Amino acid sequence: MRKLFSFILMMALVIWISYAAECDTSIWLKHDQPYSYERHTITVLGSDPNGTKCGIYVNSVLKWIDVGSRQEFSDFSIAVDDAISVFTSEDVVVKEADWTCGVIIGGAVNHTFEKNAGGIFTFNGRNINAVDVGNDFTVCGIEVDGVVRWISQGDAEDFGGLEIRVLFVSGTEAVINPSYDGDECKLRIIPCECESSRECPSCVDTDSGIDSSTQGVVNARQWSGSSLASVTGVDSCVDSRILKEWSCGELHTPSGVLLIENRITCEAGCMEGVCKPRQNITVTNCILTETLDPYIKNELILWYSDGTSQEYSD
Repeated sequence: MRKLFSFILMMALVIWISYAAECDTSIWLKHDQPYSYERHTITVLGSDPNGTKCGIYVNSVLKWIDVGSRQEFSDFSIAVDDAISVFTSEDVVVKEADWTCGVIIGGAVNHTFEKNAGGIFTFNGRNINAVDVGNDFTVCGIEVDGVVRWISQGDAEDFGGLEIRVLFVSGTEAVINPSYDGDECKLRIIPCECESSRECPSCVDTDSGIDSSTQGVVNARQWSGSSLASVTGVDSCVDSRILKEWSCGELHTPSGVLLIENRITCEAGCMEGVCKPRQNITVTNCILTETLDPYIKNELILWYSDGTSQEYSD
């Protein structure tokens, strides 16, 4: 008996822990980082500059929630416990670009220019420098006594009797972090069923869904603003052929709309909130008015076993 009691107590503890975990989903979500919860996708749009509220998408429904408060999303609510606003309006250079340019001067002297080394190289009284390289690292800008010429790797240029040939160009691109929105929000997801004092959305359809052969009534409690409201839909005929059939929507719909209107075309007609059953309808009589005169229409009238008739003409 003691072992049985201990087993029951242990199972109750496991169930309680599982229930508590399901009722206390707390997460930090970054901007544009989707989070799947049951049938929903929850995304943080961002926070305000002061970090006092967060814009939360549940599927396509957006609500701004103040820190310390919560908003309802159909069968659950989301509370915002904290928010961090992180935004940069300009690109941030993490690492500068680097390059080297190797040249041969006057066909006799090799020299390598480096971006971060800087400095002018003097040869026979001429001041020589490399000002920059191309983005694809295939050309080098060589300056001699204030005159700049762009020389492709392997080519040479004459600077007033001084030939400079570019032997090689190499380098690495700059590492840049672009401007970004790195807002984060701490969310707490609270299912409706976890709060005994809270009324949950509900929907009951007497004909159990879309049933055009039975007149049904749908009674729902769905969100209207910040509170639940009672709504009712009774299956009815819009006209002699169109049936307005009400049904229950998904409880997990973030918009909170549970009463769904459907329009059905009844082949045999609509009467008293249902589609009339199809019958084996036959033609009981017909009259054909036919003439060879092109200015007079030919007409055909058919009578059916259900008492209806239909006319056809050219």
